[in-house]
Amino acid sequence: MLHVIHLSFEGPDPYAHAGGLAVRVTTMAQSLATLGHHVDLYFVGDPSAPGVEHRRGVTLHRWSQAISARAPGGVYDGEEDKIADWCTSLPGHLADVVAADAAAGRPTMILAEDWHTAWPLICLHDELVRRGLRHHPVLAWTANNRFGFERIDFERLDRSALILTISKAMKHLMWGYGVNPRVVPNGLDPSWVDGDVCGPAGASTTDLARRLRRVLVGRTVLTKVGRWDPDKRWLMAMHAVADLADRGRSTVLLARGWNGSPTASAHARELKEAAARRGLPWIVLDDGGPDGSRLPEALAGASIPANAVVELAFPVAGASLAGLYRGADAVLANSGFEPFGLVGLEAMAAGAIVVTGSTGEDYLRPFHNGFALDTDDPSEIIGCLDWLGREPARARSLRAAARRTAAAYSWPAVLERLLLSTTP
Repeated sequence: MLHVIHLSFEGPDPYAHAGGLAVRVTTMAQSLATLGHHVDLYFVGDPSAPGVEHRRGVTLHRWSQAISARAPGGVYDGEEDKIADWCTSLPGHLADVVAADAAAGRPTMILAEDWHTAWPLICLHDELVRRGLRHHPVLAWTANNRFGFERIDFERLDRSALILTISKAMKHLMWGYGVNPRVVPNGLDPSWVDGDVCGPAGASTTDLARRLRRVLVGRTVLTKVGRWDPDKRWLMAMHAVADLADRGRSTVLLARGWNGSPTASAHARELKEAAARRGLPWIVLDDGGPDGSRLPEALAGASIPANAVVELAFPVAGASLAGLYRGADAVLANSGFEPFGLVGLEAMAAGAIVVTGSTGEDYLRPFHNGFALDTDDPSEIIGCLDWLGREPARARSLRAAARRTAAAYSWPAVLERLLLSTTP
């Protein structure tokens, strides 16, 4: 079995959780461990947590904790100092680990994620060359987004490591940087495709979806999850709600958004102002119970108007998140540019009807397992809903096809592709 060393700024701690990358590396590392591989995950973790921790077969290494202690704003607070620290402190440490693996005859794979790890990986390559160890490990770097591309020396990175990415859209974009990466898609935690699951409060996915529909009976329920960021096309989703309301169709948008940058914070304010102009009440729910398990009761207690944007200002995870997806008439994962679209795939695994954009969502087959939008015109969303409404069997068919598709993206299946792509 392999010794897999996983490098990522984001990771399983709340301090290190800023988006889909944290979900990717956490579930990927756990799946590798479940398959019997020895896994070490290095990330920028909580400065108050242990520097090394063993969790469910994965060894967590919280790097740069001294810097993080001075940067309480999360993983990307003080990121320049953290990148410099990774470049100087990590290569020597990892080279020692590789040397021990080589002496023991244990194969080693080092997987690095996104632009923050590009320079540290190049530095590690150089250190391994200096020590005469470069022949032993496989070094691979994955681009999960286009962030930071202008700062990456792709020529050196291409010489140092195997370059991967997560979708054809990203592959084609990266051709412009002089590299031709191999595509290995994102994966899903197997629990997402295993059927009905229970959350920490004992509520199952199916139960929460039914309770949600009971509270919002008679309304079109749309759900959207993501950063308050213009790229996510929140404005398009909100205008679709307002346009449906103008047509006399009672519609509620359940919005689980979050900040993450000054741009996102500013965009959230813009959305609230735009909702007011369109006559849409903006309701904020502050407490939905553990992981959102009491969301239906929170909605019932808030007396939601016939048409509204309802901001879920609390964490929704696990079975509750799957229930939120399944209980909606449609999940709007309608980003203008989406490198992969993990939200869309998770929603499909939950049995939801998904409306995505048309960039990195390679798994989406329009009108078979969901919908893909070509423009930012809200009428496209409304057209999809109208098509579903003309024949009730269509919704059942799309939901069933979505779950079958998602099953093919379970991490154990995706990891076979990863190991095949990285085998010398």
